[in-house]
Amino acid sequence: MDGAIVSDMETYAPGDWVVHRRHGAGQIESCEEIVVEDTKSSYCKIRTHSVTVWLPVEKMNDDWLRPIASAADFRRALKVLRSPPQPMADNLVSRKSRIRNLDTSDSPVEIAKLLRDLWALKKEKKTLSQVEEAALRRFTSCFQAEWAVSLDTPIEEAKEAFVAMLYKGQSETSSH
Repeated sequence: MDGAIVSDMETYAPGDWVVHRRHGAGQIESCEEIVVEDTKSSYCKIRTHSVTVWLPVEKMNDDWLRPIASAADFRRALKVLRSPPQPMADNLVSRKSRIRNLDTSDSPVEIAKLLRDLWALKKEKKTLSQVEEAALRRFTSCFQAEWAVSLDTPIEEAKEAFVAMLYKGQSETSSH
């Protein structure tokens, strides 16, 4: 099964770069028929920066995958990272809700807003809840990986620039 995979919204094929909802940017390496518990099913192998995911073809839709952001879209997200953070809700339940709502977002701009604001909250409070820490780590890793692919930047450069942008944006806020 080497051809393109048609989902509800997009057509994907081996070699395409995609963003997996949980694991971030990855490249579709192959699509194969696999027998699991006497049932033959079609799966696509997606290699991300940290794991290999075997995703059933029927799940290759907007709920699990989206195309890599265009360079222009990603530059808008980077502009958000450079901007001053917005205060997050005082209520932990509200902050968790914001994180949950972003879990299905396909917008690097919205992810950048959350990352910027979580980093600022962590700097202010010195600690985050377990949910916030886990979200910060996962979204940071996924954002950096997509940055590297979208803007054709080495991952280490993306990581360094990411931290520099957040500190710059937050130091500008604290100096006012």
